[in-house]
Amino acid sequence: MSVKLKIFIWAVILLLLFYRLPSLPVIDGDEAFNAIKARVLLIRGNWIDIYSAVESKNPEYTGKPPLTIWADAVSIKLLGDKDIAIKLWHILASLLVIIITFLLARLIYSEEVAYLSIMLLSTSGQFFYQSRVTIMDIPLTLFISGGLLCFCLWERQKKKLVWYYLFWVFLGLGVLAKGLVALALVLPAIIIWLWQNKKKPWLEVPYWWWHTLTGIIFMAAIGGWWFVVEYIRFKQQFLYTFFYENTFHRYLKIHKNITSFYPLRVLTFPAYLLLGTLPWSSFTLATLVEKDLRKSLLFWVVVWTVAFFSISPGGDTIIRYILPLYPAWAIITGYTIWKYILGKRNLEKIKKLLLISTICLFFLIALILAIKLTIEKLALTTQELKGYLNIILPSIIIILIAGTALSILANRRNIFKLVIITFLISALGWLLLVENTISLFPQVVGANMIGEYVYKNLPEIRNVLIYSENKVFKYYLHNQNVKKFSISEVKNTPKPLLVIIPVEKIKELSSFKYKILMNTNYKLLLLIEK
Repeated sequence: MSVKLKIFIWAVILLLLFYRLPSLPVIDGDEAFNAIKARVLLIRGNWIDIYSAVESKNPEYTGKPPLTIWADAVSIKLLGDKDIAIKLWHILASLLVIIITFLLARLIYSEEVAYLSIMLLSTSGQFFYQSRVTIMDIPLTLFISGGLLCFCLWERQKKKLVWYYLFWVFLGLGVLAKGLVALALVLPAIIIWLWQNKKKPWLEVPYWWWHTLTGIIFMAAIGGWWFVVEYIRFKQQFLYTFFYENTFHRYLKIHKNITSFYPLRVLTFPAYLLLGTLPWSSFTLATLVEKDLRKSLLFWVVVWTVAFFSISPGGDTIIRYILPLYPAWAIITGYTIWKYILGKRNLEKIKKLLLISTICLFFLIALILAIKLTIEKLALTTQELKGYLNIILPSIIIILIAGTALSILANRRNIFKLVIITFLISALGWLLLVENTISLFPQVVGANMIGEYVYKNLPEIRNVLIYSENKVFKYYLHNQNVKKFSISEVKNTPKPLLVIIPVEKIKELSSFKYKILMNTNYKLLLLIEK
């Protein structure tokens, strides 16, 4: 690769990360909920116990430690209470993930593979979306990928034990970012890799057991102190709500919906991997069938992460859970593509596989949309659904065209140019998604606009009914009684009462006297007085 091309690749990646960042609204329910907790943290001045309301007496244990909340709070303190404060530190963390991916790919393979890896990672659909949504998965991915980099450096320089200790330090930070899942995703993959390659570090490194024990102590001190403090303060309440109810029980409990059908559940996360790696999904399948990659630690990180969530008899089938595997996926897929570019693999042999995976991808998209929109009955009105489709559909069409063209046209003579073209077309598709989100999302959802209005003008009204999802509010309704809308709730809730309802559902309130306080075209804010 020429120097100009390398600079161009980094420039496109930076554009993908920072394009119109100050204008991008809060778009995810968990992102808004984390911002709520950070705002409450600053008001209360308590940085240890995490609450979701100013006057709440019980901490909000959601099965995850508070590192993301702390980062949100520090950023709000420094930059002010605005969207850019919530997002900037997270985008910088995403950039660090890309840099670590580059360093890890260059360490294991070559600089060419490193550049292919970051091109794939930065334009994969799931990583792009989650890099711009401030939730706990990017920090977890950062610390897991940092830990893997340190482990691989130690593997090559076993006398430099500082890398081995740093591996445990990163795991400790991962525990502080999202809990025990940081250990569950990394340590079994390493054990499988050691067994697969018949490696015995305890025979190669003097006092290996002692160094491992010391590393575990470092990890526990960094990642475990918060757990100890909360246990001392809240005893059984903390153990039950954090570890049992929101960690182990959440992973094991069986949901009474379509995903409780176990064969379908086992296939859900492999399907998510194909869907989330758009537009590179066809090469994802080609990579996973490469026999020589089974000696790679990164291969087992990918396989084990998918398997860990797939074998769960319960829990939630949420695509964001598998984000930590993406740096490893990008590296081994970049390596596979590089072998085809060099002619070390005959691309003609996998052309059918590429086409089959592309067809499967279209089928999976249709199936997942059918499940989400019909069987699980997402709380979207027809108007809102059309609004969301207007936001995402143009970009998805562009990405699908780019990925399909890559599958159909790839051959040894032009695959490198096709990869560059796919990278650029995908970048344009995702930038279009940012533009559509900025221009259309506030009107479609209306949550932030309404939330800000209530936050500033109506804090004294205690009762709020919301039609469908309520977590998307960035502006917390301080100590207000927030419930989901139903006619019985309207009748039985003390007045005055605020109602947030889609425009097309207004007829359901025809028997009540109300005043329209705000109209976002898709949602209305109503006041029902005494």
